[in-house]
Amino acid sequence: MKILIVDDNGDLRLLIKNALASFFGETVEIREASTVSEARLALADFPPDVVFSDVNIGNDFGPDLVPDFRARSPHALVCLMSGKAEPPNHGADRFFPKPVKIASFRNAVLEAGTRAA
Repeated sequence: MKILIVDDNGDLRLLIKNALASFFGETVEIREASTVSEARLALADFPPDVVFSDVNIGNDFGPDLVPDFRARSPHALVCLMSGKAEPPNHGADRFFPKPVKIASFRNAVLEAGTRAA
């Protein structure tokens, strides 16, 4: 299972990565991106099964990546995260208000596993 985490907050990326690695061990491969540009570069050789992306990534807009995720990995479960209470409607499969419960990330990966099966 390939997971891409896109957020400009390095501490949050590390928290998500460590939590998922703890839950799933070697069954997941996790990549991180801190900018929209880095996320697009990662997609070139890493078609994700699950994407966790912040809505506001520095000066960039995370939902701008949704068409890229869909083009590269149509089956991927795309989850957007934001500190704003209202979920954006940008073609993502899930919206997680921040702070996000760790169980939400785990459940999304489990769901993606059933999609791929």
